[in-house]
Amino acid sequence: MDPATPDERGKGKARKAFEICVQSLQHTMKRLNIPMPDYVKVSEDVSALVEVTRDIVKERLKGDAWIMRAIAQRASLPVKIEACIT
Repeated sequence: MDPATPDERGKGKARKAFEICVQSLQHTMKRLNIPMPDYVKVSEDVSALVEVTRDIVKERLKGDAWIMRAIAQRASLPVKIEACIT
């Protein structure tokens, strides 16, 4: 067996499992008549998750509360820079 085969199989299974989870979440949100929440696939890099969270907090917390949350984040340099500039 090619050494890359098990890795590719694992990635394929992980993609399929993620798709099933998202479909389940979409179905539940639709059934409960709740807007689909933002989500992002996280593997080794959590920067995308940090940015989605920042956008949600920024939208829902008016004023400067989102800046304190952004400064506390260590995973996303762009979010820290934006918070410092703001």
